[in-house]
Amino acid sequence: MAPLLHRQATAWLFLLSALAGAAAVADPLGCSTLPAGTESPPPPDFTGPLQHVTIGSHRIAYRRVLALVQESGAASAACAGAGTPSPPLVLLLGYGCTMSQWGTRLLRRLAQQRELILVDHPAQGLSEDLEGGASPMTMPVLSELTLGFLKALGLHKPHLAGFSLGGCIALKLAAEHPEAVGKVVTFGANSMDGRAVLGSPEELGALFTPTNDMPQYAPFFFNTSAEAGRLAACRWIADAAAMPEDKPKPEANQRYAAGIIASVDPQNTAIWDALPRITAPVLLMGGLEDVVVPARAQPELAARIPGTRQAPAVVVWRYLRLTAGARAPPSCCLVAAPSAWLALFPAAGHAFFSQLVEPVAATMDVFLQHAGPAAGPGEAGLALEKAAAQVCDGSAAAAATT
Repeated sequence: MAPLLHRQATAWLFLLSALAGAAAVADPLGCSTLPAGTESPPPPDFTGPLQHVTIGSHRIAYRRVLALVQESGAASAACAGAGTPSPPLVLLLGYGCTMSQWGTRLLRRLAQQRELILVDHPAQGLSEDLEGGASPMTMPVLSELTLGFLKALGLHKPHLAGFSLGGCIALKLAAEHPEAVGKVVTFGANSMDGRAVLGSPEELGALFTPTNDMPQYAPFFFNTSAEAGRLAACRWIADAAAMPEDKPKPEANQRYAAGIIASVDPQNTAIWDALPRITAPVLLMGGLEDVVVPARAQPELAARIPGTRQAPAVVVWRYLRLTAGARAPPSCCLVAAPSAWLALFPAAGHAFFSQLVEPVAATMDVFLQHAGPAAGPGEAGLALEKAAAQVCDGSAAAAATT
């Protein structure tokens, strides 16, 4: 693995400079001719005012989305009986992303049961580096700044949900600062070190082009060669357009790309080595068509994370083999395992959470409601099994129609 990652890093550096000036193609996905039902959602009225907090030399931009009044039929059956206050859910972004890219549909669904806190990474989007720095944004830097953000807001063990790079930060915080973290959900994460499972150098080099925007990211986040993936990408772009404007910065993208390349040094296994120290409940989620962080990364991470020792039920999209050339039909099942929860979704890529909003949110509801030592035998375990089975059925139906 180490020689391969070294070649990947070398290829990224070359491709970053080679592709930085690539011209964008207007509407490459054909989103201007969307069929009925895929048009832009109504403007959001729930994201809250833009706020800032200063952490060292960084002015961090964030928004607090208050829990919405439950709409009839809007919440999953997994949430039945939920009435106790839930800790806020802090949403951490991936490379090249800003708060707007979570989109209105996903945020409305997640906010049905809990407060959400959206945040732009340091120096990215509406956040600022007050000293105008240019140094790489490495994992140690990002995790410390994120920890500082949680403390500055006075949050007591909030839940964290992170996409890609954001999921890597969440796992690192859970391993190194268990006192600061409640439950952890990741979307397409890896260990972001020398043991990271990553896509091809060519794809990652193109992804890291600093001037990319959402249409250029879409082929890496969705399977746009399939109609369902193309429509999902267009919906993702429309959802972001309905959010308050928040554009990524090319100069910040360069710093983050450099930090990622530094982090995947073959000699660096810091996060991988720390994963067994995680005590917080963790839900690892991924898309089976992910080309940025291939799906096999998720069971590998799950095997490293002890989680609760009482063998909770785990929602699993069981892909019989994750190796190329063995594409057996996926099925949903419940298994018992003493590791992290694992949910893998078929026919979806890196941004599966945007393509399959309801199945993903329902899985999160089950996890956030039931995960923990209490989710063993007895009443809590039975409630979990019933709710998780409903998630499986709903995910199967969604996968069949998207």
